Amino acid sequence: MRTKLFILLAFLILCTAPGCITLVPTECRRDNLSANTLYIVSYTNPPTVRRDILRTTDANGTLFFPKDANGSCSATVTRTGAGFNSFSVSPSSIDLEAPPATMSVSGSGINSTYGMPVVEFYDNNSTFIGSTTATSVDPGGTWLQANTPDLSQVYSGGYQVEIHNVNADSTMEFIGVSDVITYGRDEPWVCNPSAQEVQNCIYCCSVNGSYWDYTYCTCVAG
Repeated sequence: MRTKLFILLAFLILCTAPGCITLVPTECRRDNLSANTLYIVSYTNPPTVRRDILRTTDANGTLFFPKDANGSCSATVTRTGAGFNSFSVSPSSIDLEAPPATMSVSGSGINSTYGMPVVEFYDNNSTFIGSTTATSVDPGGTWLQANTPDLSQVYSGGYQVEIHNVNADSTMEFIGVSDVITYGRDEPWVCNPSAQEVQNCIYCCSVNGSYWDYTYCTCVAG
């Protein structure tokens, strides 16, 4: 996937002399956290309208999250604690060429007393994708069913599904999250460097043979 490719290439410096193009990390990271654990990333200057996003660490305890609006990694990372529910979505992977008409969410604390819960979709940059309202809810609060939102503009990758109860005053209460994987529609790769970028690359670092690599969309020193 494109996101994974950027993360992999982010730490590769292709040329260090002045005027050369260097890849820089596109995401922030924190290490030595609990493995496979949900964390809340809180921003002072959020990259989107949301000040808090949720991310899960990998098996090594590393957490990746977007930079803030200033390009900084100064966000606060807090492990989720008691009272914050972890949910599962079925199906957990969605074929974008044939998405299911409905989906179900299982967990605890789901409540329809003041209105049907709302399920929201976000990408890994915390960008809102779409939302759907539950059509049925378990009286015991352990599951809900909802129509699948419009995913026609979604590409293959990892997304977050957030579950919100409706409060008595019609405000929304964020009660938990789940991950879902989509496949079947890869994001198109577009590389369109300026003429100046290509020229700078050709004369990069006083090394003969430098060239613009359109596969990775960057300058490669010869």
